[in-house]
Amino acid sequence: MIYAIIRGWLAGMAVLLIEILLGAILFTPGFPSPPLSTAFAFSISSIICIALLEEGLKFLALRGISSETVPFFRNAIFKGFLIGFGFALFEVCIKILFSSDTSNGNPLILGAFSSSLLHIATGGMLGAAWFSPVKRKPLYIFFSWFFLAFVTHVFYNAFLAPILFNRFS
Repeated sequence: MIYAIIRGWLAGMAVLLIEILLGAILFTPGFPSPPLSTAFAFSISSIICIALLEEGLKFLALRGISSETVPFFRNAIFKGFLIGFGFALFEVCIKILFSSDTSNGNPLILGAFSSSLLHIATGGMLGAAWFSPVKRKPLYIFFSWFFLAFVTHVFYNAFLAPILFNRFS
């Protein structure tokens, strides 16, 4: 159980490192900024890229503990929840660490709580996705669970995160 939370934490660390490296590459002084007409498309593509990166690394962390056979659907979901919890724990710690406005903690608390729920829920969806190949289910079931987790994350980043938590998504 603790192992799954630690793997989720490590997946969060890996995502942060990749996002920092991508930010350093894309926002260097020599990199041309997108024109105003394509700025919306650039932000949508970055939201999609971040969601795919986060869900993909959470799934890889979940896949890393899959050397055992998962006999029950609920075990796979529970391990997915634990991976999502570890990921959310890391993300909340980073948000608290880099929050500069301590006078009004409500956006920080609301944003941290909502993103934690997001990562725990999508972790459960990824657990269901992980379960399908183990039990020899058709491949479209795996992709539909993964796609559901991905779309949920994109929806959160695009619509709810700017409202609930304006600085971090």
